[in-house]
Amino acid sequence: MSDLFLLLAPLGTLLFGGIFLLLLLLVVPPERRLGFPYLASVFVLLSFAFLVGDVQRFLVGGTPLLPSTALFGRRALFLDGFSAFFQGIFLFGALFSLLLTPGRRAEVTGEYAELEGERSALLLLATFGAALMASSYDLLVLFVGMEILTVAAIVLVALRRRRTASQEAAFKYVVFSGIASGIFLYGLSFLVGVAGETDVPRLFQSFAEMPWDVYPLAVLGVVLVFAGLTFKISSVPLYLWAPDVYEGAPTSATAFLAVVSKAAGFALFLRLFYPLFIGLPGMWSGFSQLVAGLAAWIGVLTMFVANLVALRQTNLKRLLAYSSLAHSGYILVPFAASSPLALEQMLFYLLAYLFMNLGAFAVADVVSRERGDESLDALRGLYRRRPLLAAFMTLFVLSLAGIPLTAGFTGKLYLFLGAMWGGQRALAIAMAAASLIAYVYYFQILRMIFMREGESEAPVALPWPQAAVLVFTAIGTLLGGVWPESFFQALTWMFGA
Repeated sequence: MSDLFLLLAPLGTLLFGGIFLLLLLLVVPPERRLGFPYLASVFVLLSFAFLVGDVQRFLVGGTPLLPSTALFGRRALFLDGFSAFFQGIFLFGALFSLLLTPGRRAEVTGEYAELEGERSALLLLATFGAALMASSYDLLVLFVGMEILTVAAIVLVALRRRRTASQEAAFKYVVFSGIASGIFLYGLSFLVGVAGETDVPRLFQSFAEMPWDVYPLAVLGVVLVFAGLTFKISSVPLYLWAPDVYEGAPTSATAFLAVVSKAAGFALFLRLFYPLFIGLPGMWSGFSQLVAGLAAWIGVLTMFVANLVALRQTNLKRLLAYSSLAHSGYILVPFAASSPLALEQMLFYLLAYLFMNLGAFAVADVVSRERGDESLDALRGLYRRRPLLAAFMTLFVLSLAGIPLTAGFTGKLYLFLGAMWGGQRALAIAMAAASLIAYVYYFQILRMIFMREGESEAPVALPWPQAAVLVFTAIGTLLGGVWPESFFQALTWMFGA
């Protein structure tokens, strides 16, 4: 096999799988589409197998695979440790989201049965867009990947046509994504116009040879691109869409948006801005301070706004949505602190976030579907109805809160120490204060589980796909807290990160 085929195989498998499932919709009747999530899962696992093979062949020796140079004359598409790591996150997130959908197999008729095929195909296409974003340094390819992910996500949110909340959420998503894309493209026009390059490292390196009179345009471009990216990472100021979309979308789509879409936003964020920290001479060295300052303000505002608003939430999915927003602020901390280990800290926290957040949404899906209620009241007396499910939710909530022996604690500790080592004590204190505020609503979840009696003592059914998701996410959450060193070693071996 050629190197180019091996490079394209993980992405091509996702694209082929998405198109193949869409074509199957033309011949498979709605009542027989309940197996589509399993078929989509096969494509995800096949893509992951290709990815692991690529890593073992090309990255273990430390040499990135760059066959695209001969095709495009630039790094339009390639594989390195960074892209392999994020593709792994996307594939795990997509697989777990797919396994949340077959839990409704008892509903062989109705809207859910009709939409299993569409939902599965769209999840594959959205994952393809996310993987494309992580696998390029070319601005045009990055934007195409972002739009593929966004369009597929919009349709995912709007699938439940008979629910007004879903249609309202999709409308807000369309409006905010359109605004964000416009701001992002406007910023790119300034950067590309000034540098004459679409390759990100070359773009920033070319700034060193430019006269001072283009500096204001370049700064404006950076600010606009940064502002547009706040939509993807669900942070201030373009965050208002997230709570409504997370609440109105199907839980599988919500989990996908909260993890895969957000991780894709951070992948794009790092692709664009991490090269700034390689150092630019003269007045251009201020670019890194500019981006760090933006990250600091946006991170702090996102932490406090999300955690304070979450205190008033009574809907479980909406509460988890604001929790997700707060974690976006935490993830920006190492970037704002300009820590030497910023990249490692962000990647570790993103992986911890994948496990604990997907696990929490899996429990929310099981409980709310069984009770027909998405409010916090659905958790009342859960420890009596399903002790194991209550234990899983407790683990994920404790990890989200940052309690020791969980991946969330280890991740937050690394972020906190990174801010301190970077001389950003105020930022570290702000992070600690925001985390203390979050304890209030996390304890509210635990209080509902253990200190409030439910209206019914009937046990909650736990389908095997959700059970598999809970087991794997719980293992990841515990492993990242109890044995973080082996966690890092496994990541280094598996993804070349």
